[in-house]
Amino acid sequence: MVASAPAVLESEASSKSTATVVIVDDHMLMREGTKEILEHQGGGAFVVVGEAGTAEEAWELIRHLDPDLVLVDIRMPGGNGLELADRVVGSSLHSKVVVLSAYDDPEYVREALRAKVSGYLLKNIPGRELVRHLQAIISGATVLAPGLDLSSLSEDKPVRIADLLTSREVEVAKLAVSGRSNKEIAHHLRISRKTVEGHLHHIFDKLGVTSRIELIHYMMETGEYKMEESGRHIPKEQV
Repeated sequence: MVASAPAVLESEASSKSTATVVIVDDHMLMREGTKEILEHQGGGAFVVVGEAGTAEEAWELIRHLDPDLVLVDIRMPGGNGLELADRVVGSSLHSKVVVLSAYDDPEYVREALRAKVSGYLLKNIPGRELVRHLQAIISGATVLAPGLDLSSLSEDKPVRIADLLTSREVEVAKLAVSGRSNKEIAHHLRISRKTVEGHLHHIFDKLGVTSRIELIHYMMETGEYKMEESGRHIPKEQV
């Protein structure tokens, strides 16, 4: 269902400071509540340009509008929300996909990360936190909800990073997945930013990953990554 008042929405969406959003959820009350939060607590940062209650309807809407953000539930009629996320991310669209779900099942989180979503948030999040996390995602960060139990995602776990990396590389890896930027890691360890980038290149090569989000996925499977009580923003820097 495309939001009404298209003339107003198109005008506002043209502003570089306003992110366009499509909300995908089979519960109308949830869609209306999320829209209310974004447009009234977002300080003009977001405008909802469309809503959908099924995966099929959502794909046609997203393909037509190519919004900045797609907020998608997992369980919906007409298809799985994670399948929709994978379809959007794998397309030529520029939309960033954020899972907004009631489920904190580690397997759902794992599937979402495999689909390369830009965030996994829970529906019990306060409105102001939702706005803050989505603003970070628009800026290029990847955000995972606080309190997710990601310690036992696989029985066939890969080798722990401590057995593959040097002690300094382990330090850098742990700081990288904690949400620190390269500049912040350099300041914390009292080394140059170029040295940090060199360590990250070695870490990625040794572990067979290509980004920080893949590094998180690797450390989730070894049980070496645990969400803290506050949500993490993973910087857009790949190295």
